[in-house]
Amino acid sequence: MPLNPQQIVDFLRRDAGRPLKAKELARGLGVEQGDYAEFRDLLHRMEDEGLLYRVQRQRYAAPARINLVVGRFRSIRSGAGFVEPEEGGDDVFIPTDATESAVDGDKVVARIERRRRGQRVEGTVIRVLERARQRVVGVFHPAGTQEQPTDFGFVVPNDKKLTRDVYVAAGSTAGARGGDLVVVAVADWGNAHRGPAGTIEEVIGPADAPGNDVLAIVHGRQLPLEFPQDVIE
Repeated sequence: MPLNPQQIVDFLRRDAGRPLKAKELARGLGVEQGDYAEFRDLLHRMEDEGLLYRVQRQRYAAPARINLVVGRFRSIRSGAGFVEPEEGGDDVFIPTDATESAVDGDKVVARIERRRRGQRVEGTVIRVLERARQRVVGVFHPAGTQEQPTDFGFVVPNDKKLTRDVYVAAGSTAGARGGDLVVVAVADWGNAHRGPAGTIEEVIGPADAPGNDVLAIVHGRQLPLEFPQDVIE
């Protein structure tokens, strides 16, 4: 099929005038009947990558035509952040209550809410396209009291740009004790009203033990723990 993603995006931006259903888009672009299934697959891939966005009644639109921006979310310590548009232009400020489940580094779709002259552009994250990380390093804090800790708890991330604690259910703590540095695999990043949850995969050890601060950085940056064989040789 001769069409490429950029041709489809350009057609929706310049020629379509409105969001189109897949068959309408295929007709407008001259897609042959025998190529339609492949064309639909391409549309789905483009949607997953944020090149297209599907609006009401299964119609496709180019994000820029419907006030959407695709880019990387960069958080600040308050919990708010900015989306850096992939296509360039001004960053979009995202208030704390409009980040949905996005965390620093995620690729997201943001809807422009305000664009006033002389003021910063503000928006809302409406979809996370790609997670920047699957694991978080932090300190485990069991719920309950020091004398009577519970079997569940929370991991407070070491990375200050991750502003929400990760809930760890009973049976998912891997024997971690209060104050241990741990690696938690996040199974659910939550939403605007519910925090992330995950399972502890590895207990590094007490946060104040010598060397564990270095291990925390290694795990947090997803660096290899062993040298390649050719380096060892």
